[in-house]
Amino acid sequence: MTYADFFRRATSYAPFPYQERVAVAAQLPTMLEAPTGAGKTAAIILGWLWHRRFRGDALTARTPRRLVYCLPMRVLVDQVRGEAERWIERLALDVGVHALRGGAIDEAWEGTPDRDTIIVGTQDQLLSRALNRGYAMSRFRWAVPFGLLNNDAWWVLDEVQLMGPGLRTAAQLDGMRSAFGAFGPVGTTFMSATIQPEWLEVPDAPGGLEDGHLALEPQDWSQPSLAQRTTASKPLSKAPESDAKQLAPWIAQQHAPGTLTLVVVNRVARAQELARRLRSELPDAELVLIHSRFRPAERAANEARLQDELPPGGRVVVATQTIEAGVDLDAHRLVTDLAPWPSLVQRFGRCNRRGERERGDIFWVDLDETKKSNAAPYDPALLAEARGRLESLSNARIDELPKGEHPWLPTDVPRRRDVLGLFDTDPDLDGNFVDISRWVRGEGGADVQVYWRAIDDAPHLGDAAPHPNELCSVALDAFRDFVKKLPTPRRVWQWDTFEGRWNRAHLIASGSAPGFISAGQTYLIDGRVGGYDPQLGWTAKANQATPPVSDVGEALEAYSRDPRSEAGYVALDVHLADAAREATRLVEAIGILGPDLAAHVTEAAGWHDAGKAHPVFQTAARRLDGPLLAKAPSFERYGTRGFRHELVSALLAVRAARPDLVAYLVAAHHGKVRVSLRPLQWQELEPEGQLRGVRATDAVPSVDTPTGPTPEAPPLPLGVAALGRGDHGASWTDRVVRLLEELGPFRLAYLEALVRIADWRASEQPSSRLEEVRHA
Repeated sequence: MTYADFFRRATSYAPFPYQERVAVAAQLPTMLEAPTGAGKTAAIILGWLWHRRFRGDALTARTPRRLVYCLPMRVLVDQVRGEAERWIERLALDVGVHALRGGAIDEAWEGTPDRDTIIVGTQDQLLSRALNRGYAMSRFRWAVPFGLLNNDAWWVLDEVQLMGPGLRTAAQLDGMRSAFGAFGPVGTTFMSATIQPEWLEVPDAPGGLEDGHLALEPQDWSQPSLAQRTTASKPLSKAPESDAKQLAPWIAQQHAPGTLTLVVVNRVARAQELARRLRSELPDAELVLIHSRFRPAERAANEARLQDELPPGGRVVVATQTIEAGVDLDAHRLVTDLAPWPSLVQRFGRCNRRGERERGDIFWVDLDETKKSNAAPYDPALLAEARGRLESLSNARIDELPKGEHPWLPTDVPRRRDVLGLFDTDPDLDGNFVDISRWVRGEGGADVQVYWRAIDDAPHLGDAAPHPNELCSVALDAFRDFVKKLPTPRRVWQWDTFEGRWNRAHLIASGSAPGFISAGQTYLIDGRVGGYDPQLGWTAKANQATPPVSDVGEALEAYSRDPRSEAGYVALDVHLADAAREATRLVEAIGILGPDLAAHVTEAAGWHDAGKAHPVFQTAARRLDGPLLAKAPSFERYGTRGFRHELVSALLAVRAARPDLVAYLVAAHHGKVRVSLRPLQWQELEPEGQLRGVRATDAVPSVDTPTGPTPEAPPLPLGVAALGRGDHGASWTDRVVRLLEELGPFRLAYLEALVRIADWRASEQPSSRLEEVRHA
């Protein structure tokens, strides 16, 4: 089968010449410059599939198993995922497709590192995970996507002109994968109609990535379908009004029944105000509001209306930047706020998109960028530069747009020391975490997730976790202002995974009180407090109740709770043997580890739960006699506060003089015992000589593992938690630092993920269960 036949089978149309060049190249391009409508998504996804499955074993081995497709906005994620699923179904391939966006986080891909997979997500969700601070997920699982996204993965960043600091962060991560090392092939493709090599110059890739620059050639531009789009007439003029109060009636005058009018503004509040006013001005037209501050249910309903047939009165779509890229809209007229030139180019592409009409009128709304509220969220210099270009143009047809350089303001990027620091997933001494928002969206661009429920006095311990359909993304600063204005006691809470309880949200950054409002976290609001309107989205107005969403999630996670241990009665030696067997299968299927590392992963998997022989765990499982248990249908609360069985497992490995890598992988398999062994939140309440519920004098029976029995305890070498060398050699932190120096953070996290995944698989399908156990 030729690539043209393959492409046509997937898409039902023939490839452009540049798409064929992607397929026959030795690897995917590092930069792809192509206009809207040229098929960049198909070029990369189908090019990756062709390399991975149809070009022979040698190229398959050089092509990463995961394709990570990163987008600046949620509205694009479902569209790209849908296209990928449709192409894969037509090609009858076994390839996973998963989406990660605010309100809809598909985490199933984390359990299948041995499967060819396409992961489509927003820059918030993907870059936060690539930095080991995954938004909208349990921090105890941060290291799994951190490992998988930085090894055996090819990243694709689409519409990079909209990504702000996320673009340079992705370029820096690409460079650090070479600097620190990664398992398997890795790389990145940056795509846009306006990309410049200078945008990608970062400390760990100082020369940029120009060597792999692929742009359209004359034979591409001459293709009839593309030529029709690039020559479509789009007369351009300045709108006479800018203030929403006068702009709304002027837009109403431009609108015509049976047509689509698209209005794109720069801020959510401005979009909401225009939408309210246009509803009054155009009662016979259908009005659709699109922005990023809706819950998924309301947002999905609005987006679905974009694809409906136009009603007799026509449709007016008021949107923020969420509409700029990828959305298949073909407006009769466009009204747009002044914005940076690359953003304007994308907005122009939503008007007379296919070139099927004689013309599509574009009106640009001037803004006084010297006023901060007008310029936000953009830099005033970029707005001034764009105004100069607009004033020299009378038509915005693609082939007449200026091709010159587009300025890009330098942004802060994570350095190697930052990534090494982010490897540690414990909070600092005040209970806080490093804020990565400046590298993902930029200052002021960080979000939190919030949801509303009907609450009497306070949330209950048994309440379910939030369902994705409940969550609304809110700007961090806006949420802090909202909470600050609420009467005390403020009816906003955060779940405390350490203590397994609800804490009131607060604004005091210092001290160790949990609940401080920070980026990427999730908060519960009493529905009576308000802040959200189903028609307008997040409003920050506490003047009307917010109706809850009926969907709820699973049980809330707590530090001392291990849901995967609740799986019927399984003997400890059986589970250890199952986990080692799954690890062997996994490393063999992946085939990118050397024999020594593969052996360490298998040994760690066969040792990981040895600490469950500890009486605290067995008592929580309500075992009276018979085989030691690894799993039970339900558990009592641990009798010792903060107890972690994997700490016992790791101490037994240290005492048995197992390799440091094995001990670390054993300790880290729940993400709760990793870089340091210092006390955590409840440190002042732990008795002297006890650490995370474990004492050096604890009695632990020997356990049979696939590589031999564990030593009996006491003693447990708890002295490794102290600084410096002791009776059992180097401290725990020194051992982990040496592993980071040897393997780098990306590879160490990847090995950590493999052990965890082997444990998950063994837990899901044990080779045998105990029929009956005498229990308390």
